[in-house]
Amino acid sequence: MDNWLSRIKEKKRLFGMTNDELSAASGIPQGTLNKILSGVSDDPKLSTLTSFSRVFGVSLDYIAFGEEGEFCLTESEAELLRRYRELDAHGKRVAYAVIGLEFERLSAPRPSKVLSPGKRYSFRGDRTRQSAGVRSLPIYDLPVSAGRGALLDGSDAEMITITSGGQAQSADFALRVSGDSMEPRYIDGDIILVHEQNSVLEGELGIFVCSDGVTQEGFFKRFGGDRLISLNPKYGDIMLSSFSTVVCRGRVIGRLPRKA
Repeated sequence: MDNWLSRIKEKKRLFGMTNDELSAASGIPQGTLNKILSGVSDDPKLSTLTSFSRVFGVSLDYIAFGEEGEFCLTESEAELLRRYRELDAHGKRVAYAVIGLEFERLSAPRPSKVLSPGKRYSFRGDRTRQSAGVRSLPIYDLPVSAGRGALLDGSDAEMITITSGGQAQSADFALRVSGDSMEPRYIDGDIILVHEQNSVLEGELGIFVCSDGVTQEGFFKRFGGDRLISLNPKYGDIMLSSFSTVVCRGRVIGRLPRKA
């Protein structure tokens, strides 16, 4: 039978509480509690029902009428609350801090999977030159960071000559990797080939310029939807919500062979 008593017993079961524990948590004398749970006392005081609602984290409407509201707990939520109450003061502070951080992460604006277009590179001279079997590409003077980022601002570039065909055929420019955050696939000094485009899909490698309104940094990272991800696990993710603007400058399509 679904009534106020059955709902209290069900919550007590979900919380895994004994009569002694429920009495201690609610402040209801054990004798009174035993009479209520056994059905001997079928007209509890409002203060008693209020104590039940406080312990179980539900509304009085739920206790009295079974109406599911904002404060009704699922079985998993009840288990989390039970475990939280068993933590010491330090554990409760840590749990509360983690919940706060996760709430902020989910509340922050999420950039779309296709990033907004931005300023194109401004290279000196022709963008590419091609002749039989070889082609020339501009290589950016400043190294794009595989670590914490170097500024990408359209500075002058020099030209490098590479064998045409394959990945090189689709490349618009090249960049030098600096740092170790994309190891082991890309190491410091590698020259990566980039197809210039203003969007990438989640999971693709790209070149990004991120600005906080005062400074901007350039990154070579994997796009993770709401973050930039390093291949080297010792580096944490870079959350895009910490920047005011995020611009994609191109998709990384490969790298030049390393010199022996």
